[in-house]
Amino acid sequence: MVVVLEIWVLVILGVSQVLAISQNFTCNSTDLTALKGFMDGLESSIDGWWPTNSLSISSFNCCNWVGINCNSSSGRIVGLGLPKKRLIGGLSDLISNLDQLTKLNLSNNFLTGPIPISLFHLAHLEVIDLSRNGFNGVFLISIHLPALQELDFSDNFFTGSIPGLCVNSSGIRVVKFVVNSLTGIIPSEFRNFSFLTHLCLASNSLSGAISEFLFWLPRELDLQDNMFNSIGGPVSLDVSCNRLSGNLPDFFVACSIERKREGGDATAAKGAEPPQVTSIEKFDTTWH
Repeated sequence: MVVVLEIWVLVILGVSQVLAISQNFTCNSTDLTALKGFMDGLESSIDGWWPTNSLSISSFNCCNWVGINCNSSSGRIVGLGLPKKRLIGGLSDLISNLDQLTKLNLSNNFLTGPIPISLFHLAHLEVIDLSRNGFNGVFLISIHLPALQELDFSDNFFTGSIPGLCVNSSGIRVVKFVVNSLTGIIPSEFRNFSFLTHLCLASNSLSGAISEFLFWLPRELDLQDNMFNSIGGPVSLDVSCNRLSGNLPDFFVACSIERKREGGDATAAKGAEPPQVTSIEKFDTTWH
């Protein structure tokens, strides 16, 4: 009986200590200011977040709120993810107070207006996904995001030219601006993105030449539905010694090809090469 009582006392003491810790742990004041500003920019509250008009908001641990991820050591917010939450409104400049943020995902909402300039100066931001919203405006000449790895601004209403990224973002792997109203050329600085795997710029109004270096960088290169008028080069495309069959794709519809057949006709690829290639120097289909 004494043993049982001692166990219950220990359990009660343990629970009271946990409650005391949880009650004393509050949001970092800088992060709290950012969240308050973010919520004030929205037209409705976020399920799971304390109401913006509460006088006691500072007494709650925002790390437990929906979509927020905090560093277990510092308690600072490092992730804000609220995709598909039907958020309506704009982004407050105060969101940049989340200065330890590494991931920001507000995709698939109804957010509008320009993106605050200060958001492009978060030193630790690695992933930013604002796709499928109603954001608009012109980008800065350059973006200062040295830790950036993935950027997705697809399906919005951005205008102007593609922003410069390689000033600091040399480690970027994914760049997506699909379905916007961007104009101008693809920046030559992209040749410095040695880690780039996905470059998706389809459905804009980009023009000029498709530079040769683009064919050697990403695994996925999506440039369809633009206004490009030439392919930089010459480009040598070697697909020899494979098992290709069927008709040749129409990827080079705007090109003419000097076809290389060494050692006889050893290919099963059918159909005539697409006409009017001006910049593909070799198209090697031998040994298929």
